[in-house]
Amino acid sequence: MENFCAYITQRSKQSNVLFRMDDPLDESVAWSAFDQEVEATADFLVSCHIQEKEKILCLVSCPHSWLKLFFAALKIGAVPILVNFRDTFFLQSILAENVAFHIVMDKEMQPGQEALFPKAIVLKEDFPLSFHKQPGYASKKDKDILCSLYTSGSTGKPKYIEKTYQNLLTELQFLKNLLKIQEHDVVLSLVPNVHIYGLLFGLLLPTLAGSQAVYTNRLLPREVMKIAVDKKASFLIGTPIHYQVFIETHDPNRKLSSLKLAVSSGGTLAKNVAKEFFRLTGVRILEIYGSTETGGIAYRFWDGSQDSPSFQLFPYIEKKIDSPSEIQELVISSPAISPNALRSEKGVWYDTGDFVQFDPEDGNRFKIVGRQEQIMKVGGKRISTTQLEEEIKAIRGVKDVAVIRIETSSHRESGVAFVEMEKDSPFTRSEIQKEFQKRSAHYRSVSDLCIIDKIPRNQNGKILYAQLQSIMNKQ
Repeated sequence: MENFCAYITQRSKQSNVLFRMDDPLDESVAWSAFDQEVEATADFLVSCHIQEKEKILCLVSCPHSWLKLFFAALKIGAVPILVNFRDTFFLQSILAENVAFHIVMDKEMQPGQEALFPKAIVLKEDFPLSFHKQPGYASKKDKDILCSLYTSGSTGKPKYIEKTYQNLLTELQFLKNLLKIQEHDVVLSLVPNVHIYGLLFGLLLPTLAGSQAVYTNRLLPREVMKIAVDKKASFLIGTPIHYQVFIETHDPNRKLSSLKLAVSSGGTLAKNVAKEFFRLTGVRILEIYGSTETGGIAYRFWDGSQDSPSFQLFPYIEKKIDSPSEIQELVISSPAISPNALRSEKGVWYDTGDFVQFDPEDGNRFKIVGRQEQIMKVGGKRISTTQLEEEIKAIRGVKDVAVIRIETSSHRESGVAFVEMEKDSPFTRSEIQKEFQKRSAHYRSVSDLCIIDKIPRNQNGKILYAQLQSIMNKQ
């Protein structure tokens, strides 16, 4: 869209937007200087024969260099592909897909990646500020691809997803109004820009709002909180695991007085975490529900006043409902849905795979019951494995739980619970099973309980159910 690219061009007249927190000098970068570096990078890409609409696999580790490459790609009209460059196995699977793209790396290659990408373009750090001036940002239409990403793969193989200018700007314009973000605000994001959530909230939203963005490679909770205080962060962007760790390491002497709002996405935020964070800080958490494919779908605010608030649909979301009072799969239509995520036989409708129950008094509010693969039908009733996980996790001595759905030899659905115990917990598998029977009316829905060393989760805290299914299949 013209307005986004035009706004980026206007940013060159403004002051600081980036803080290179990994720099020993704590250097801040002004947009006027940054724009010159972007021009030089764009010119370098052109000199490497990269043309408009061609794809660039971005394997750059330095945050400053990554930002230059991202905006330089937009400037020449190329399509950056955003991936976790540290995962060599994942990168090998991408290469096997035979997608045509240029590979751009910096000097900080992971061991073994030089052999994996022998024809990669190595991004320079010392090219002249301008060989010849690029004529502004490439003109784009709503349906043009701005960038591509991969899903986290928490429920299976990561999927390649394209995001158009319309996809991203539809959501950004709503989020800008929802957060009431201003030019003087400071956004501290703990989520990598290679994830749709980090890209939207940590990069594109501050750019569109004209506010400042803070980037950090320091992930220890106390260091992050120090940065939030020192830089007077207005918005903190994190995942549920970040807020859990913050609570566990909370320093009452470090006051987040400038923080207006914390944002959480990338997984379900536990109510005890949300309520405790508010108790300790007095700051609400805005939880966003959505996916890489759909963009944001709904939101809710946690302020301690409700035990479990309902989600509110984004205003541009259309829903398909069979019966408002019944538990049903959420099927939506939205201008934020990626074009390659829509199946032709479904037209504009997208099956989210999540089962929800709408509020009978407000048809735009709902509660999530569980994902399609997390809903079991037992005795004619739908039971969520998420509910079973919460019930088992409440048992003393249990640290973490994941329940997967299986089909028994008699073609009935059942659940298998994988349990991670607290360190030095004296309880046995049999004792956990007996306690679960006392606490839950649905204990017969779990046919087996397995004690394992650790529940596998990705870097955003999502349970990797595919790995647990693989463990189950080997037994």
